[in-house]
Amino acid sequence: MFGHSSSVLSGLEQPPGYFSGCGSRQLRSRCFAHPEYPAAFGLPNEISVGAATMNRTRADFSNFGKTVDVFAPGMMVLSTVPFQISPSGFAYLRGSSMAAAFVSGTAALMWEAKPSLTASEIRRIVTDTSWFSNGARYINIGRAVEAAANSDETVP
Repeated sequence: MFGHSSSVLSGLEQPPGYFSGCGSRQLRSRCFAHPEYPAAFGLPNEISVGAATMNRTRADFSNFGKTVDVFAPGMMVLSTVPFQISPSGFAYLRGSSMAAAFVSGTAALMWEAKPSLTASEIRRIVTDTSWFSNGARYINIGRAVEAAANSDETVP
């Protein structure tokens, strides 16, 4: 999406256990200057995701800034595609949408480890267990799932 949508915002706010991992459109811009929605709503049940390279740095095409909560792998991600694009049905893709899938998958693993977690607890644990480098947080899936399983303890 390009602009703010009150109907999308209303839909994301409704279900109490709903979690949204949102990619931010590939503009190479600071999201606080040009917010992207739904990634910039700032809801407690959403995580705005940027794309990281295989070298664990921000991808040059990814948005960045205060409204990007975490970066995840967003380059050379094997994905399914229509057979018209690839006869095998698979192709390597890039983008924040690919990265958002890693965060949503992490949330699913965390809920499997601790089904009682709320969406806002998932968000907090994902950001708290991410590693910080060059002004950005990068997802640490193993730490997030471990922290979720032991969520009665303080996240390191």
